[in-house]
Amino acid sequence: MNRYFSKIKWQGTILVISVILLFLTIPCFEYIEILKGIFIGIIAATILLILIECRELKRDKAMYGKMEGTYERIDIFNVNHKATENSKYESLVERYKNIYSRIELKYLGERQYRFEAEYEEGRKRAVVYIDQTNTEQGSGHYQYISKKKPEGILPDIGYFRIQVDTLDPNKLYVFHKNIIPSGLAEGYETWKRH
Repeated sequence: MNRYFSKIKWQGTILVISVILLFLTIPCFEYIEILKGIFIGIIAATILLILIECRELKRDKAMYGKMEGTYERIDIFNVNHKATENSKYESLVERYKNIYSRIELKYLGERQYRFEAEYEEGRKRAVVYIDQTNTEQGSGHYQYISKKKPEGILPDIGYFRIQVDTLDPNKLYVFHKNIIPSGLAEGYETWKRH
């Protein structure tokens, strides 16, 4: 939304300056009529541009901003690399009982979401971009911004992939894969919107 708000701000500034200049020229000499016409044209064009940007801002939010909201982590699983049968995913729900599980997924505009979440090792910050053609999924990256244990290694960076549950649009599946420092941690979480 930054691009839209930035454009609206500059167009609003041009609009205000044009209106001020128009009112300053009204009491002036008669031969400045052409200048008044120019200011009226600038004002009309700027109003039109602001209306177009507002429409695009609303369209962007309606199309890509559907996942925005407060979620709670209801399940978390990591891959057990030694598993040979049943499922490769191992539940971490018991280990996460005392970890703060609320996540605020904030839509920034232009298909971009940002959130921070608490984990066993510390706090992660993530950026996820929604797919342009399939708005039910997105991918991005995360990085730990703090570690709870003094021996925790930073940087700790990885990838996220988000998938909306097709039967329940208030449920997200969030897949993660660590790349630095170990490259071993991977799994998924289930988030439910309040």
